[in-house]
Amino acid sequence: MRFLNKEEFEYDPCSRWSIKPKVFKAKFEETYNLISKIIKSRKWNHDLLGISLTFYHYFLYFKDFREIDPYEISVCCIYLTNKIQFMHYGLDFFIKIYNEINEKKKNNQPDFIKLEIEMYTKLGYDLQIKTPYSIYYDYIMKKNNIDEIKENIRKNFLFNLINDTYRKSICLYFHPKIIMISCLIYTNKFLEMDDENLNEIINGEDLDLIAECMDKIYDIFKEAINENDNNNNNHLNNNNIDINNNSNKNNNNNNNN
Repeated sequence: MRFLNKEEFEYDPCSRWSIKPKVFKAKFEETYNLISKIIKSRKWNHDLLGISLTFYHYFLYFKDFREIDPYEISVCCIYLTNKIQFMHYGLDFFIKIYNEINEKKKNNQPDFIKLEIEMYTKLGYDLQIKTPYSIYYDYIMKKNNIDEIKENIRKNFLFNLINDTYRKSICLYFHPKIIMISCLIYTNKFLEMDDENLNEIINGEDLDLIAECMDKIYDIFKEAINENDNNNNNHLNNNNIDINNNSNKNNNNNNNN
């Protein structure tokens, strides 16, 4: 696939389409969750998730965000992934999925073919898309004397981090190997696990690029933590209001008595 250059990467969809970040985030999350839900419900693998979300991020760079139907684009991204992964599901299968998840527009005929042609044109018909998940499996195959219990703990944590990286468009700028290495470094540090093969996979890679990728991933985590803190504070404030209201009611009742 064609990766974005620095200038393209920094010119985010909010600037491109003059959309407020909050509006963009809400609509992005809706589609992100739809893609994840469809793939999870059919027990398809992480690679399909990563490729589908890569297609979605590409759509956001060349298609006016306000024209995107979350249901149509979600299923279309998975449909395109199905084709390049040779899964052999026909178009009718994905139209059925579309109708299942979008009850308001049931029996609509989404124009997947038009979207497919748009995507192939923007990609230059280069459909070799890899993901950090597949890079991890290549990496793990080379390790010797694996402690399966520890490695499963590491993999689960690592894949959760990789999932979160797809909430931003870093998959269009950084090679999946760089993203996997960056997430693996964070994983090993957080879980306090040694990884004797880590230096081997880092060897020959651009260390500055890894550091830049780690900074981007850190920003994603920081944003998520801040949102959780804000949600918790709002919840506490709402509870305080309720407590005060209850206190006032009790005082009024006592005065009346």
